[in-house]
Amino acid sequence: MSAHQGHFAFDQPLSPDVLSKRSSLTAVRPARKIVRQVCRENANKLRDEAKQDRAEGRETKEQRVLRCLSAFYNKYAYWPTPAELTERMFGTGEIHKANPNLVSPRLSELINGKVRRGPDGSKVRVGGGVCELLALRVCKINGDDAHPVKVSER
Repeated sequence: MSAHQGHFAFDQPLSPDVLSKRSSLTAVRPARKIVRQVCRENANKLRDEAKQDRAEGRETKEQRVLRCLSAFYNKYAYWPTPAELTERMFGTGEIHKANPNLVSPRLSELINGKVRRGPDGSKVRVGGGVCELLALRVCKINGDDAHPVKVSER
């Protein structure tokens, strides 16, 4: 081997593609950009489905979590932690996998409300106060300390 020939593919001379007028070097989108685009499309699809559900009067995710929270208390007579509520919702088929990330954000929205942009561009917290956190206790699912969530009495 000479000093100019190496073991790498980019050491080879570039040859134009015979079938097209472009060279064989084409820009390939990195996988992370493709994933980002797919994630954006999925988020838009979910947002549109949620808007359609609200327009047609179907139950939103927050309403489903609130209903399941009340049903949990009615059945077991104690307020659940997010992990306990997740397990119960998965067990009854309300959610498709036992992942607290499907329930916890909805509980946070019910407790704190959502942050929206006001007409002047300022951030405004809307809603919240539907649920409240109780004192820490040991979770029966994962054994960690967690705040049970309670429906507020108004």
